[in-house]
Amino acid sequence: MFDGTDSHYFHSGSRGHHWMWDSRLFNYGRWEVAFTGNYNEYFGYATDVDAVVYLMLVNDMIHGLFPEAVTIGEDVSGMPAFCIPVEDGGVGFDYRLHMAIADKWIEILQKRDEDWKMGDIVHTLTNRRWLEKCVAYAESHDQALVGDKTIAFWLMDKGDADYLRYHGMQEFDKAMQHLEEAYGFMTSEHQYISRKDEGDRIIVFERGNLVFVFNFHWNNSYSDYRVGCFKPGKYKIVLDSDDASFGGFSRLSHSAEYFSFEGRYDNRPRSFMVYAPSRTAVVYALVEDEKDEVEPVAS
Repeated sequence: MFDGTDSHYFHSGSRGHHWMWDSRLFNYGRWEVAFTGNYNEYFGYATDVDAVVYLMLVNDMIHGLFPEAVTIGEDVSGMPAFCIPVEDGGVGFDYRLHMAIADKWIEILQKRDEDWKMGDIVHTLTNRRWLEKCVAYAESHDQALVGDKTIAFWLMDKGDADYLRYHGMQEFDKAMQHLEEAYGFMTSEHQYISRKDEGDRIIVFERGNLVFVFNFHWNNSYSDYRVGCFKPGKYKIVLDSDDASFGGFSRLSHSAEYFSFEGRYDNRPRSFMVYAPSRTAVVYALVEDEKDEVEPVAS
């Protein structure tokens, strides 16, 4: 290195070399490498301005010549304005690759569900700027080409395990598509995560008029479990991973009604009580019109 060492920005010796990727490993103990989280560091002289301007020119040219084109950027630095149009001062990409999600899916497959961390899962899936368009995907070249196995091989390796329910996966996938067609929750601006409970292994969040309750506990089922919600009224089950058609145990009644009551809970103005069986994901929909009762998308 130009400072007379074998490291400079990196670790010295064998610690500074990645044995698999043949690349250098940064030493984040050095102030030149460490990042404080201050946005000024992105827009200072440490940033390669020529590289950023080049990407802006490329995106401006592509979108000028081919307005229907879509550009996707792979960035691990968290560069601000990455997906903001060039005319607004951004880099100009349409989408950012959400790279951490692919690694998280593999990690979840490798670990026992007893070792999953609710906060870690939620953070990985939501770690993006508000309204920044991202591409979430199940596997990348790290799994498909080098160093790891594809998800298909991870699943095929366990294909004979008695506890797997592959035969219900197609029906569950179909039910999820129908849920989106019926409620349009994927494009709803109302999104809120109200609970990430490491002890109970519960995740609760809202999208649109739907409330999602995930119980990842391997053993504990919870009766009269309180779930926060935003809108008042009656809720009913519209999707249940424990349904027999998905290979589940049918521990929930789809005809049951759940009424909200006032009082703040989990930073929500209201809440209702549910039964949350172990290892299940259940979706509750608000019944806004008594004349048009909601029906489960699969039963």
